[in-house]
Amino acid sequence: MLKKVGASTSRAVGDFNLDLEGKYDMLKKSTDFSGKLSRDDTSAEVTYNTDDRDVMLNVQHNLDASNSVEPSISLTSGEVTYGYTRKWDGGSLASTYHPGDRADFKWTDRGTSGNWVTKASVPLENTKNTKVSFTREWDY
Repeated sequence: MLKKVGASTSRAVGDFNLDLEGKYDMLKKSTDFSGKLSRDDTSAEVTYNTDDRDVMLNVQHNLDASNSVEPSISLTSGEVTYGYTRKWDGGSLASTYHPGDRADFKWTDRGTSGNWVTKASVPLENTKNTKVSFTREWDY
C-alpha cells in the first residue's frame, strides 16, 4: 500500500546549493516541506509540517572538521534551541539545550560490527526524571 509520496530537487544557485523536498503522507493527510541553502561550512534550513503548523529555522555552522554549532528557532512560537556537536575518530557527541526545559545528548561510538548509541534527556528542574537509552546499530 502506498503511504507517502514526495519529490526533491537540488540546484546550484550562484555559490550556494539549494535543496528542496516535499512529502505527502496519504494516511495522515499531512505535508512536510524543507528548503535548505548551504555554502561552504554553513547551511540554513526551513522546515514546515502541516500537522504541527510550525515553521522551523535551523542553522548549522562547522567551526572546523570536528566541531559544529546548530541553533534552531521556531518561527511560530519563538522557542530557541542550541546545539553543539563534537566529532572524533571513532565517534561523536551531539548535545542540544532547550532553555528552561532540558538538555539532550546523543553519544555515538563506533564498534567493530556497528555503532553503539547512547541517548540521554536530562530535565533541568528534576534530574531524577532523566531518560537514558542504549541501542546497537549492526553493520552487515
